[in-house]
Amino acid sequence: MPIEIVTLTPADLRPYREQFLTITRDAFAAPPYNESEMGVRTIITVMERHATLDGFRCVIAREDAGGPILGFGYGFTGQPGLWWRDVVAHAMTPEQAAFWLADYFELTELAVLTEARGRGIGSQLHDALITGLPHRCALLSTYRGDTPAMRLYRRRGWQIVLDDFYFPGVPTQYVILGLDLRQKAAPEDQP
Repeated sequence: MPIEIVTLTPADLRPYREQFLTITRDAFAAPPYNESEMGVRTIITVMERHATLDGFRCVIAREDAGGPILGFGYGFTGQPGLWWRDVVAHAMTPEQAAFWLADYFELTELAVLTEARGRGIGSQLHDALITGLPHRCALLSTYRGDTPAMRLYRRRGWQIVLDDFYFPGVPTQYVILGLDLRQKAAPEDQP
């Protein structure tokens, strides 16, 4: 069955809250993420706050109009003063920060229900999120390990910007990945 990718506005999010929770719980409560129920709920609460930021973009995947959501992703324009950006900036060299943080899209969450994986839904959501962005590059953080997410990002051309990265108070090892959107778009833009 074909997958429909739909872009939601911030005003469209509320009716999907329970489905976002279900997908987040399915994707992140199991190993290697081991997110608690409180953590799952926090992810969605943070998403609702992020919906007020400049450049917010959210996409969902479903099999048919009005059908249940199989996956979702979102991000926004990164800016100084936001926790994730400031923590990452502190770990970067001045050269890295000048390149990666000057004009970037922060890909914040991308999740697909376990039962719907292996159908290219994550790739479709990813591509819908970054296609046509006005930013020079994109950044994200993900669990450092051989996960479906890491494999997807590597296939899509993301590169390691910061390896062996730890967020304050979090024992889990992460990587910060970057994607130069100008390079990604260049082959398509040429005749």
